[in-house]
Amino acid sequence: MSWVVVVLAAGWRRRLFVPAALLSLVAVLLGAVAGGVAARPREPVLAFSPSPLDFDAVISGQGVSQTLMLTNSGGSGSSALKIVVSGASAFNLTSDTCRRLGPRKSCRHSGGKGTQGIPDKITDLIVKQVAGMAAKGAAGFVLNKVGLGALIDGSQANFDALKTRLDEISSQLTDLQRALQTINGELKQIALNQYTGPLEDYVTAIKNLYDLHFSPAVDAANNFVQKDRAAIADGKPCDQVTTCAEALKAFTNHRDDFWKAESEVSNEALNDDIHTKLMPDSSGNSALIVFGDFLMGGRGSTGLLTSADSDRLFAFYDYFSEYEALAVWMKAEYLAHFFSDLPNPEEKLRAFVDKQIRGYFDLEHRELPARIPQETVISLPPQSTDRTITKGQHLWLWNFKLGLDAQWDPSASPDHPFTVPAGITALNTTAAGLGFTDWRVPSKGDWDSLFAGRVPSNSTTRARFWLDDNVLPNVGNSNKTILAAALDQHPHVWTSQPPIPDRVGCLRKGSPLYIGYVTDYAHTGLSLPLTALLANYPAKFPLATIPNIGISEVRAPTSNSADALKYCRDTVAAAVTKAFGPTGTNITSVRHGAQLIATRLTTVNYMPVDVPVP
Repeated sequence: MSWVVVVLAAGWRRRLFVPAALLSLVAVLLGAVAGGVAARPREPVLAFSPSPLDFDAVISGQGVSQTLMLTNSGGSGSSALKIVVSGASAFNLTSDTCRRLGPRKSCRHSGGKGTQGIPDKITDLIVKQVAGMAAKGAAGFVLNKVGLGALIDGSQANFDALKTRLDEISSQLTDLQRALQTINGELKQIALNQYTGPLEDYVTAIKNLYDLHFSPAVDAANNFVQKDRAAIADGKPCDQVTTCAEALKAFTNHRDDFWKAESEVSNEALNDDIHTKLMPDSSGNSALIVFGDFLMGGRGSTGLLTSADSDRLFAFYDYFSEYEALAVWMKAEYLAHFFSDLPNPEEKLRAFVDKQIRGYFDLEHRELPARIPQETVISLPPQSTDRTITKGQHLWLWNFKLGLDAQWDPSASPDHPFTVPAGITALNTTAAGLGFTDWRVPSKGDWDSLFAGRVPSNSTTRARFWLDDNVLPNVGNSNKTILAAALDQHPHVWTSQPPIPDRVGCLRKGSPLYIGYVTDYAHTGLSLPLTALLANYPAKFPLATIPNIGISEVRAPTSNSADALKYCRDTVAAAVTKAFGPTGTNITSVRHGAQLIATRLTTVNYMPVDVPVP
């Protein structure tokens, strides 16, 4: 069997037919015969459909699911089936209804592309885990008699599922520890420690509670459940099996130790404490807002934000929210025991889940801003004190497949490839525009907002500006190295300003007076000389008509005014087209033009704002 995979390689679509040896949805069959292999009449014969399976193009970070049908066309049923995905890690099996397959029967499997390798965050894992536990009341939790009994008496699958989830959470705690150094490095650069200082203390307390009390209790519970299940399987009570009795004693000691530690007021309130610091207070500030202000205008900031800055903000939130979730899990385990001695314990547990799990995290997610799109840059004001908001600011996009040496000939077809009109249309109507529909050619004022006062260093040139890490992301279609090289050949970026001169006079035969003017015959580019210092912007960065046809007037060989005007327009248009040279038919063709870098104003905030969430 083969799968069909559509891959976007450097922006170009390629369809790959991958053999089953490298990428396959495999049925591991005990005594079954795969389709396509000769089989005796009474043997099971299994085959997938459709085959091949085509996922088409999948956007990075997103997932697509499709369904396969497994059919047994043979004369007897199969043995036990196990469906696995082998090969490329981008694919995974999302559901599987097949266990055994009778003769002339079918079953379904759902497979996905693009979701494998993107594990749930600890927050998501724990919220799902605790909400699922609470749905079962006390029986859903580990460290109480009812919950332990449910695990001991229930199916092995229930025990295995819980252990798998606990292992997932524990393994990701290691990743949190790796993030600790980075986060602490960020925090040390923030002056408002009234938010960030206590958060570090809360994290330390949660980690100590987990490492010293909760984790040993959960491990002991798992060990006891396994020993008790083994004793039951041997037909013996736990107290008659030494290893089981010892496991029970160890569990009881660790459980009581955890309950005592969790019951301390300072520990029981840890999730509330983190939530309070992440949410806006009465002054409208929060740890998130403080960190966002730091990213916009703190030490080392340039006023140019990319998706990397969104990653830093979300990493900051994820770090603390995941410890908040860990505190919630420990608190829920304790409350499942504590509420059992009170009236309506299940109702109290549900109220806790609704408020401190679903409620807290929903409120925090409402506080989180949108992410800055990949391959774009937001330019904030040059003065750091003016950088208070990201809404209504310029968003810039350089797509070299659309903007490299783009031509802008008013007389050419607007859909001709490698032209400014075609590039703007593609940005506003295809995925190249990242979902926005209001990209435009920058005005001179737009460019002023990017360059004027931006670079304090007198030694910064145009080349260094584009190649420095803080200007334009160097990923995907926004490769700034290509832009820097293109500006060496054609050192202009398109603007929406009219040509200079803005009109060409038209004379008819035998008359010294202009009978009209040819306007909008070309467009202008902002000159970006290679060695000009950005400290000298705008004086050393003039506007230039592209192409420069060197014509200020045209004399028509006719005295008829209408014919003369047409002649003048046609003559100027032909001169512009000739000056541009070959239009080229592909991205590597030599052509004369300028670089198209599109802009738009943001309509949402990409950093938290100091407005309390209602």
